[in-house]
Amino acid sequence: MRLSKGDQRRVLVEDVLKHLHDCRSRGVSATEASAGGALGVGLDRIAKLLPELVEAGLVERRGDCLELTVAGEGYALSVIRAHRLYETYLADRTGTPLGEWHRRAEVEEHRLSPVAQDRLADSLGNPRFDPHGDPIPTRGGEVVAQAGRPLSGFVAGEDLVVTHMEDEPEEVFSEIAKLRLAPGMRLRVLGCSRGRLRVEVEGLVQELSLVAAERVHAVLSPAGGPAASQRRLSAISLGESARVLGISPACRGSERTRLLDLGVVPGSIVEAAFSGPLGDPTAYRLRGTMVGLRREQAEQIFVERI
Repeated sequence: MRLSKGDQRRVLVEDVLKHLHDCRSRGVSATEASAGGALGVGLDRIAKLLPELVEAGLVERRGDCLELTVAGEGYALSVIRAHRLYETYLADRTGTPLGEWHRRAEVEEHRLSPVAQDRLADSLGNPRFDPHGDPIPTRGGEVVAQAGRPLSGFVAGEDLVVTHMEDEPEEVFSEIAKLRLAPGMRLRVLGCSRGRLRVEVEGLVQELSLVAAERVHAVLSPAGGPAASQRRLSAISLGESARVLGISPACRGSERTRLLDLGVVPGSIVEAAFSGPLGDPTAYRLRGTMVGLRREQAEQIFVERI
């Protein structure tokens, strides 16, 4: 849908305020040039808009640097709240692929009024964090402190819990998404070589570039790594039985709902019965019925062998 000139101007205002908030949170200075570069907007448009933002009491100049006023900070947090709530909605209530969450939320954040945000938050159970681990501002504008540091800052042998993943730039996030990482997942750092970090993610050894590792944050696991008996269902051989421990935090929305409806809940006993001609999908005996799961689905189910 094509935006009117008034709506286009409002979107630009909100994007500028978000950029200033992002700069403040990262501890870097915001300028006309940084705003224009981040938003892909000509400096003439930014220069024309800023006096209006200053006059409205949303932004103040300090030399070449731009800073949010209290009112500007509140406005920016409202837009950020809308974005993160909508991403949570897409993750938990729809089957939208995770690669589209951010792009769609970038549009909807400009459409959700504070009242609509409150209704959405209530329907979602007032979540504190979005699917990437970013804190969701409350109705009053409070923001929970973000924990963790980049994976690249840990050493081999340390057991961690993922707390946050940056969803920009898109090409780097696509690499993270392929590993199906999510806040709450446990991993162990195995080592680094040739510019890539090797990690064991809930029993599955994976690699990611150091650029991507900088954008995945984690904390030391207070309880150590996963239990030695924990496996992914996809690792269970035909004829073997296992007890379900849980579903990966990366499995959300309709995909998670389907598994729960099938009886994939902690304590359930599942047996790998037989597989298709090409080894995928596999039929599992679960709660007295036969269930067919693709390998990528079985990898999202954590079990222990019986």
